[in-house]
Amino acid sequence: MLQTATGVMTLVLVAICAMYAVQARQREQEARRIPFIVDISNDLSVAAQNFRLERGAVTRALIIAATISDADRSEIAMRRAESDESLEMALKKLGNVSRAEVSPLLDELRSSRNLFIALRRETDAAIAPPGPRSTTGLSAQSTPCPVSSTMKSATRTRS
Repeated sequence: MLQTATGVMTLVLVAICAMYAVQARQREQEARRIPFIVDISNDLSVAAQNFRLERGAVTRALIIAATISDADRSEIAMRRAESDESLEMALKKLGNVSRAEVSPLLDELRSSRNLFIALRRETDAAIAPPGPRSTTGLSAQSTPCPVSSTMKSATRTRS
């Protein structure tokens, strides 16, 4: 009888340990995703910051400066390159994530990016001629950061 009780207690202990091991394995797999998610989030944050800096440089060139200098043009080009690079890096990393998880957000991000590119073309046309500029040909739309709205949507869907 004592051996039977000991055997049953041993089996119960093994079963409990097995359940904890399974839970620990699941948590470990979830934890492995965190650095990847943080890395993508950092890239998107850098892209949002770079888009805002680009927008500030364009605003300065169009509204504040009397004429657009070569320094203004090179700053705008540099900001565009930085924002495009960081967004491309984030998009590339997001492409490696399960499509079902990020497909709607990725589509929204690409759509916002296409709108931003169209607004860039309008801006280029406004700043292209040397000398005084007119902003009347520019779209009346605000120029939202293509990353910010998508990040807000992602945060709302996770909550």
